[in-house]
Amino acid sequence: MAPGAAVQPNIVCYSCGERGYKISECSKKTNQRGGNRQGQAYVIRDAEHNQGPNVVTGTFLLNNRYATVLFDFGEDKSFVNVNFSHLIDIKPVKLSSSYEVKLANRKVVSTNSVLRGCTLNLLDHLFDIDLMPIELGTFDVIVGMDWLVERDALIVCGRKEVHVPYGNKTTPTTLTSRIQNRAARAPYRLAPSELKELSDQLKELSEKG
Repeated sequence: MAPGAAVQPNIVCYSCGERGYKISECSKKTNQRGGNRQGQAYVIRDAEHNQGPNVVTGTFLLNNRYATVLFDFGEDKSFVNVNFSHLIDIKPVKLSSSYEVKLANRKVVSTNSVLRGCTLNLLDHLFDIDLMPIELGTFDVIVGMDWLVERDALIVCGRKEVHVPYGNKTTPTTLTSRIQNRAARAPYRLAPSELKELSDQLKELSEKG
């Protein structure tokens, strides 16, 4: 957030969860990205033990293989576990630069490849997704903001649902994937005003590219 900017308590950043600014103004998100000349640095949080309101999990088909999937607005990119990637009949494509990823255990790993055109099955609706193979712990796949923003997806936290527009963009059908929450905790429910604010933030972020 810019120095001296007025804090707007009714606005919530859906990246870090703090109030007073939007995703596009989040300094914490910027700090996670910055890094080296070879590529950007991304941080995989310990979502299994620290599930915030912008994190939900479930089991879905990825290239006809059952995968434990984490949907997380806190991650910039989408990833697939290296071991699981060997089960997918897609050859990795080498990138022009490498990317450093800091895992929840503080270990830093590097990747310079991506699996393009993977198929994520949500309620028998098929979606393309590009995944970077790295070492993951509990999860097979992490779906991050790159895919969620591109699809204009919303996470309804209290209901543990992911809403994904599907079909014609002018009159999209909202595909609702209900996801069973693994951790027993008090529900966090987004008010209608918060849902609208999240939608506006995602739209603004998407327009900025």
